[in-house]
Amino acid sequence: FNWTGGDLRSGNSGTVVNQTGGVFNDFPSASISNAYGGTSASFTNNGIYNKVGTGTTLVSLPFTNSNGTVSASTGTLQFGSSFTQTGGTLAVHNGATLQFNNGLNLAAGFLLGPGNVVGNVTSSAVVSPSVGTPSATATPGQLNIFGDLSLTSSAFTLFEIGGVAPGISYDFLNVSGST
Repeated sequence: FNWTGGDLRSGNSGTVVNQTGGVFNDFPSASISNAYGGTSASFTNNGIYNKVGTGTTLVSLPFTNSNGTVSASTGTLQFGSSFTQTGGTLAVHNGATLQFNNGLNLAAGFLLGPGNVVGNVTSSAVVSPSVGTPSATATPGQLNIFGDLSLTSSAFTLFEIGGVAPGISYDFLNVSGST
């Protein structure tokens, strides 16, 4: 699905589901909302959600990433309601931003990439500034978290090490709040 313009609106318990194997490409600076009222709609991602357009997309629906991938390649992907990750991957690329107005609670999966995360993060998942999937050959990067970072006892951090330049020859995690 290539979303190229206009707002996506739902209401009265409407549900948006990106199925396993589905690809949702987000190009515009627009919003996904419960504009028609009633019981809040929701968005569930089991496939791939790509923020590929510049500008900001505001998702005002409760969003669940359930073994899918949410990737911000450019621009800002802002979650104005709740965001739950029960599995899968959140990837934020260099120059892109994932923003969580109500914080980010990672129950499982991965938070990866050399981009920016805005909001408090509580993680029981893997957090890594590396570019791409976690592996012995991942490219180092710098992940910036503008907020607090709380790692539970089941969380992992994964870093590429070596060299003298942070974010270039080794991974660097920059947290502006408390850890």
